[in-house]
Amino acid sequence: MFYKLARGLFICVFSLMGWKIEGEENIPAQGPVIIVANHISNWDPVVVGSAIRRKIRFMGKAELFSSPFLARVMSGLGAFPVKRGKPDIGAIRQSIHILQEGGMLGIFPEGTRSVGDELRKGLPGMVLFMEKTQAPVVLAAVQNTRDVFKRGWRQPPRIIFSEPFTLADFAVESADKDEISMRIMDRLRELAKN
Repeated sequence: MFYKLARGLFICVFSLMGWKIEGEENIPAQGPVIIVANHISNWDPVVVGSAIRRKIRFMGKAELFSSPFLARVMSGLGAFPVKRGKPDIGAIRQSIHILQEGGMLGIFPEGTRSVGDELRKGLPGMVLFMEKTQAPVVLAAVQNTRDVFKRGWRQPPRIIFSEPFTLADFAVESADKDEISMRIMDRLRELAKN
């Protein structure tokens, strides 16, 4: 209930700003999906989650769950904690479980926000999720979310969704997770330039 109310509120706010959503029809209406997005602002999960009709579960840094109040808000928004800096087996298992149950998982493969417009190297965890669940990936290029409430009225948020793709689309048997991750980030980089 909290998720739907929050999403409805943010849809109203972003609609007043004149936000733009492109490629929404590319998001599968059911079944497991991994949404892979660039990360330029704390508002990115809110913008992406508001733009998608289905409930999406995001990994959030463990620090965001540091107080009971914040933990309840984050959980209500569909987020779950991940410890950064080393593999978090609990978060990995939860991510795979979400996908195996036919849910939608949102990840920011850079692991943190980008300082400038250039994307950082993507972490290979997204490829692990693709391998373990055979879930398709939809890229989400997020734009104009830095200082969204200061300049959002002049430069409204924009999000572009790619067509879905799977590991089979890479058709390279010898490619390792790092190489596939790099190729996915290249696709995201190109989408973000549109």
